[in-house]
Amino acid sequence: YNGPNEYSSKILYTWDGKRLYSGPNTYSSKIISTFDGKHLYAGGNTYSSQIICTVDGPIPIIFFTVL
Repeated sequence: YNGPNEYSSKILYTWDGKRLYSGPNTYSSKIISTFDGKHLYAGGNTYSSQIICTVDGPIPIIFFTVL
């Protein structure tokens, strides 16, 4: 949340287990990145040209905040 209150309007990011979204909604237009278990992609597509990094294991959610 942005600020001290837990209002839905103050949600900065939403994580559904595969995609990170900007704000409280999971609209496709709000996708920041996608994780398939091995690769982290910029945006909602899993094109090899969109790979940000390759990992061996889970990515801590804090990692997404520095993207």
